[in-house]
Amino acid sequence: MIGSVHLKEAPPVAKLNLPSQNEEDWRWSKLDILEPLSQEPHGGFPLPDYLSLWSDLEGPKLLFIDGVYQAEKSNPGPITIQSVKEDSKNPLALMTQGQTGWTLHLEQSYHQPIEVLYLGSGGSYHLPSSIRLADNVSATLIETYAGHGWGNRFSYFNLGKDAQLHRLARLCADSGFTSLVEEGEIGRAATLATDWMGCEGADSRVDQRFDLIANGATVLSGGAFLAKKSQHHDVMLVTRHSAPECSSRQKLRALADDKSTVSLAVRTEVASGAQKSDGEQSLKGLLLSRQATVNMKPELEIYADDVKCAHGAAVGELDSQALFYLESRGIAPEDAKELLVQSFILEAFVSKPDSALYSIWLNDAEHWAGEK
Repeated sequence: MIGSVHLKEAPPVAKLNLPSQNEEDWRWSKLDILEPLSQEPHGGFPLPDYLSLWSDLEGPKLLFIDGVYQAEKSNPGPITIQSVKEDSKNPLALMTQGQTGWTLHLEQSYHQPIEVLYLGSGGSYHLPSSIRLADNVSATLIETYAGHGWGNRFSYFNLGKDAQLHRLARLCADSGFTSLVEEGEIGRAATLATDWMGCEGADSRVDQRFDLIANGATVLSGGAFLAKKSQHHDVMLVTRHSAPECSSRQKLRALADDKSTVSLAVRTEVASGAQKSDGEQSLKGLLLSRQATVNMKPELEIYADDVKCAHGAAVGELDSQALFYLESRGIAPEDAKELLVQSFILEAFVSKPDSALYSIWLNDAEHWAGEK
């Protein structure tokens, strides 16, 4: 439990206008939990200790509880708390309109990682953000979602020429639902690298849609979505190559245990003028139970003739030969299984392996694998 915090009553919510599973981009979504969560009050669950959820890295740290910024427990650095106005047609993003959120608009590089922690005590919150990096600017962002209830986030990104943003998003809520909508435009020779770690007990929906609008723009999207019991993770990534010589990589790993479900859908769209595009999709699923489900849908829509694009998808169980080999070397069966699960998870990391984000990712992977 944490000490005195500023909570707010959940406002009355009209019936939600949610997408239907009849819509192709939402075919595997499981949103029926959102209606009851939106009607619940805040405060139904104890809050986790926020100090234990921070990393050991030096840099700004911001805390939100049920969508409310906790100024006395935060060091915002270059982030501004304010109303955010960024357009979106996504129905989940539209719920954040008119809400106070945060902006990160940088004219020069920020060399310390910026951490934002979102805690939920039940009920729901809707929080927008705007991230804009000027030309030649670089930054690192870590976002962690923990606690209970429905946390709904919309993030808009705009990266200028040669800008670089490295992100880690940790979906660590114990129960409820975490929905992330990420949209934006990537400029000339700019790079946006995102790594998701979907662990703990909450369901989730990740919806990322980026437009590569100038030559040499790059989007790297990696994620490990780890599910157990009756948990449900749903991922939809759309990357549009609107300019020549752009690159995109989607490397996603799904692990499903018990009766859980993980669904991964990735689409790369190459416009007619986007010659010399380079796109790669790698989707892999690991079933830890015969009652678990992994769905996959890789797609390429190519309207240019000079491109290099490929996709691959595979679902299977733990390699029995690899398990036998490890056990023959004196490794206990459970430890051998844990090593293989960790290795599978770590394949999904797309940022630099020597970055500050990697150690956090590694700790999360080891923790989840150790519980199996």
